[in-house]
Amino acid sequence: MLSSAELSRLWDTHAAALLLMARGRCGRVAGTEAEDCVQEAFIRLATQDPVPNDPAAWLMRVVCNAAIDAIRMQHRRVHREAQASNARPAWLQPADGTTLDAPSSDEIQRALLLLDDVTRDIVVAHLWNDMTFRQIAEVFDISSATAHRKYEAGIAALRSVMKTRTESNAHER
Repeated sequence: MLSSAELSRLWDTHAAALLLMARGRCGRVAGTEAEDCVQEAFIRLATQDPVPNDPAAWLMRVVCNAAIDAIRMQHRRVHREAQASNARPAWLQPADGTTLDAPSSDEIQRALLLLDDVTRDIVVAHLWNDMTFRQIAEVFDISSATAHRKYEAGIAALRSVMKTRTESNAHER
């Protein structure tokens, strides 16, 4: 196995170039996937026994493969989310009976990001994971009533965001 000094030297020498390559490969994949690919490659290198003959080339191959895997996982996740959202009723329908243009999955994700973490997780758990408020209450260590109130508040906030989006789109036309 590599010594920590040798691993550190390899990091100092190659990490920036590997990150650049990973970012190029990961492209539009959201989050920190490129950084994760590089870190994972170095973690795997630290545990290799025997050490690869050319650690720099080995790291490059591992980062390339990790980036390809990250892209595939992202595509699968987007596909699963699209299927899940298509299988659900139109829960963003405003209470006043007006209709909304169907929001894209990107718009829904952006709207969900406006919610606080717990409220967002409760909305997702109830709508996409079919969890009851009792189950949600156990997960978040809150009462069922609190889970329901947070869910209702989240849905109201999402409706408001979607209504604002629709109104701004109508003004643009």
